[in-house]
Amino acid sequence: MGPIPALAPPAGTRRRDIVLVAGILAFFFACVTLMAWHETRSSEPAPKLGEDPPLTTHDRVKALAFLIVVSIPAVYLLGPVGRRVFVRVREPASPFRFLDIVLIVSASFLLLVALAGLVHSLLERFRVPELARIALYQVAQNLWQVAVWVLLPLVLLALRRSGPRAMGLLPDRWGRILLGAFLAWILFVPIFFLSSFSVETIHFLFGKEVEAQEILNRMRDRDEGGYWSFLICATLTACFVAPVVEEFFFRGVLYSSLRRRLRPLPAMAVSAFLFSLVHWPISTWPSIYILGLVLAYAYERSGSLAAPIALHALHNIAVMSYMLFLIFA
Repeated sequence: MGPIPALAPPAGTRRRDIVLVAGILAFFFACVTLMAWHETRSSEPAPKLGEDPPLTTHDRVKALAFLIVVSIPAVYLLGPVGRRVFVRVREPASPFRFLDIVLIVSASFLLLVALAGLVHSLLERFRVPELARIALYQVAQNLWQVAVWVLLPLVLLALRRSGPRAMGLLPDRWGRILLGAFLAWILFVPIFFLSSFSVETIHFLFGKEVEAQEILNRMRDRDEGGYWSFLICATLTACFVAPVVEEFFFRGVLYSSLRRRLRPLPAMAVSAFLFSLVHWPISTWPSIYILGLVLAYAYERSGSLAAPIALHALHNIAVMSYMLFLIFA
């Protein structure tokens, strides 16, 4: 399918696009603040700030200032890196229509309900440790995502006599694309730390701790039965399965479909917004949203899914490596 001609944006649209991107990020931080405030009204006692806090207020201000100073040039350099390193394989025009997204989402829901019921009924017949049970659910979820978010779009492409190149899956210059993904991730790291530290500081101001992701809480249960099967499954899922299936849908299908009607920045903002909502807890939304923006930008500049898949996998591998280090070191 050929590239879709871009419409000339009217004056001032870029400013409105930036306001939209920043507004969604502000909305996520407002959600985090509201959640932290709500937790202070719960019956659980909040940790007292005066009892050996990890960082003093002065230290936090210095850390935030440092991260801001580092993040500003990182944001500025993302543009030149994208323009000079990435090689445009194709325009990010999509062979998918809005009804295709409705079909994929509907199939996702139906298959998820069917698989969850099947796995639950099977596990009820056997005594399976809790972590092993979670690992089996994770395997079922992986099969569901591969079937609906990867195979179904490929089937739709085949029915329309398109191939993997219609989604930029077979680029010619892998080296430049992978180099661009690596450099984009390096620039994303300080921005990621800034958003994460800002969320942690908001909770600190309310006298609460940031809610840890469920996977981290489970990875700490080293003495529970089925631990190693769960750990292996979680690691493989986060590092290899999730980057492929999520990029297939959120960038290859959703973002490129949004580009039929929207300019790059609004399309990036909407796809990153929806990408954030499928992750939990709420405290991760600002960081995931920024990650979604960078992933969509990598796809926009390269036109190949190889770039966001590589960037996403690199980020998840780094995060999982850090989590494993905290647990076993």
